[in-house]
Parts: sequence; C-alpha cells; structure tokens
Amino acid sequence: MTVRGKRNYDITALQRGLRLLHLFSEFPRGLTAKQVAGLSRLPVSTVHRFLANLVSAGFLNRDGEGTHHLGIACFSIGQAAVGQLDIRRLSLPTHLWLVVSVTPWEISFDCLVISWTIFSVVSQKGSVVSV
Repeated sequence: MTVRGKRNYDITALQRGLRLLHLFSEFPRGLTAKQVAGLSRLPVSTVHRFLANLVSAGFLNRDGEGTHHLGIACFSIGQAAVGQLDIRRLSLPTHLWLVVSVTPWEISFDCLVISWTIFSVVSQKGSVVSV
C-alpha cells in the first residue's frame, strides 16, 4: 500500500504573478519592469509578460513613463474583501471572543497608544472595570 502525502496545488506562474502584484502595495509611487525584475529576481522578459497580463486584466495601470501602479481591479477586490470581513470578530483574540459570546456584557477596546491597548468591560449596570 502506497501512502500519499498531501497534494500540492501550487501553480508556480500564479504564485509568481501574485507575488509581483503584492510588490506594488509596498511602492505607492509605482515600479518599472526593471525595478520589479530586480526586486523579484526574475528576468526582465518574464516580468514584462507578467506585467502585460496584469495590465490587461486591470490589476495594474501603466503610465507614459513605463511605471506600473495598482489598478482598479485591486481596488474592487479590496472593497469586496472589506465588505465580507467581520472586522470586529477578527480583531478580538480568541479568549476575548469567548467572553463576548457567553456574557451579557459589552466589551470595548480603547487604544491609548498604538502599542498599548486598554480593555474595558462595561457591565449591565454601567460600571467600568479595566482589565
């Protein structure tokens, strides 16, 4: 009897294209094909083919100087993703989500400093308990 490992469904070209597309999120001023090739360590000819396909699909725009920027298709997908996410649930650590789901209390999160978060629990009677 042969034991098979978990199947690998990676499509190399798709993975490369998505990595290239993700590069543009880190460079708001855009990138040329040569810059993308340098960052991705792919041949410029390969990068040109990927960029041409991403432009034709609307995921990238190319200006007159040959610089590529994120296109409207990225915005559309991002907007759809935001609409589908339950941000409140994703932002709660698992143990706090359990508290929220089993107690009649309100939980509020107040950001005092970016690296510090204060959790306050407001009971049914309105008293505040800092945690």
